[in-house]
Amino acid sequence: MKIIIFFGLVMIAGKVVSTDEFDLVMQKSKECEEELGGPKDLINKMDKGEDVGDETKAGKMALCINGKLGHMNKKGENIPDKLKNHVNKLTEDKKLRKQVIEECGPKNGKTAPEAALNFVKCMVKNFK
Repeated sequence: MKIIIFFGLVMIAGKVVSTDEFDLVMQKSKECEEELGGPKDLINKMDKGEDVGDETKAGKMALCINGKLGHMNKKGENIPDKLKNHVNKLTEDKKLRKQVIEECGPKNGKTAPEAALNFVKCMVKNFK
């Protein structure tokens, strides 16, 4: 993954992402790693297309991260206004914002951890 930092923005695979929001995601990821005991570097591994290991643990980690970010409840459902705010902070690209909210917003999974992991997979796919 190629990352370029420039005036408060990060470019990931050609997409401009706010460093503040990206840093917040990584901070919450570290907090959840400590609370749950891993998997370590879940977001970075998913971004690189690497195996995340046990998907049940990865799902719990994803649920923890998204819950701490405030846009997902414990049932694995995104809270529309909070998700929109999160996505708006990640990118200024209005087309990408709409696409991400439409594709990643609805719950996609039988359990909350499965839905959270699928949400992260969708976000990574859209921001590649």
